[in-house]
Amino acid sequence: MTTSGHTASFDGLVDWARARGLDLVGVVDPHAFDGCQPAGRRASDHVPDCESIIVLGSGGRRCWEHLNEIRPAEFADGPAEGHHPIDRWSLEVAEELAGALGDLADGHSIVLPNDDRTLNFVQLAEMAGFGTVSPVIHQLLHPDYGPWVSLRAALLLRTRPFAPFDPTTAAPFEPCHDCHKPCLLGCPVDAYSSTKGPFSVCADHRIAGGCADGCGVRRDCCIGREHRYGPNEEAFRHAYSLYVMRQIARGRGLLGIVRSLWRRR
Repeated sequence: MTTSGHTASFDGLVDWARARGLDLVGVVDPHAFDGCQPAGRRASDHVPDCESIIVLGSGGRRCWEHLNEIRPAEFADGPAEGHHPIDRWSLEVAEELAGALGDLADGHSIVLPNDDRTLNFVQLAEMAGFGTVSPVIHQLLHPDYGPWVSLRAALLLRTRPFAPFDPTTAAPFEPCHDCHKPCLLGCPVDAYSSTKGPFSVCADHRIAGGCADGCGVRRDCCIGREHRYGPNEEAFRHAYSLYVMRQIARGRGLLGIVRSLWRRR
């Protein structure tokens, strides 16, 4: 990726990120984003004069395969405090990107989905052109990857080296509109019909030992089934999300679970 003056090549950025296992890249207008976010969750809370947000994510198995090729030993251990190889790699890539942008990244900030003062990553992903939130299961669905996407990091800049994503240029994507919704049958506790709300029911069920090997709702979605995580990746991610659920349930309550897990999957 090369930069010149106050601009850079977006295609070059996409290729650069893909080579590092992050094949979802988009740029968001922070003013439009902040306009629909509550105080304390806005880009301007991190960078007061923010002019662009670069959103990084991964779809399917690419990121996992890349990391297991270059750092296989990091996945030998199970979940633990401060140990998440994918989170660490995402931060490293975002930091490397800031370095590659040089003066264009002066005064930048990097935000991860699990930060205490995080941003609404699902909203960022929609505005970056990654897909649409399902009106049925409330998860981000990518046109190709379906629910098998992971939102990794946001780089907040005081400059605008890339043009923000323009939704008027994208093909309409309305998942679930004509679907018979097999995903709902994949939930053994019928979380999406509960008056308690799906997040609460899911957390209670999983902490009690249910759905130990993966999410049936995600698996049964009609979109992107060919991009489903492999057994090892699904087991790692699922074990880690359960670990975080338990940790947060002890200390911060269910709202913390909702914010930390469902905003990025």
